[in-house]
Amino acid sequence: MLRKFKNYPTFEEAVRSFKNCNARKLGIADRIIKVSRHRESQENKQNVLKKLSKYFKEI
Repeated sequence: MLRKFKNYPTFEEAVRSFKNCNARKLGIADRIIKVSRHRESQENKQNVLKKLSKYFKEI
C-alpha cells in the first residue's frame, strides 16, 4: 500500500505547485485586463477625436 503513495508530492510541494499555478493564472488575467483597458482608452480617444473633428467641420 505504501508503494501507491510514493509518487505523490509532499504537502509542501503540493502547496508550492498550487501557488505557482494560481500566480500564472492571475498573471494571465492581469494581462487580459490591461489589454482590455488599453483598448478601451484607445477607443475613447478615437471617439473624442471624431467628435472634435465633427465640431470643427461645422464651424
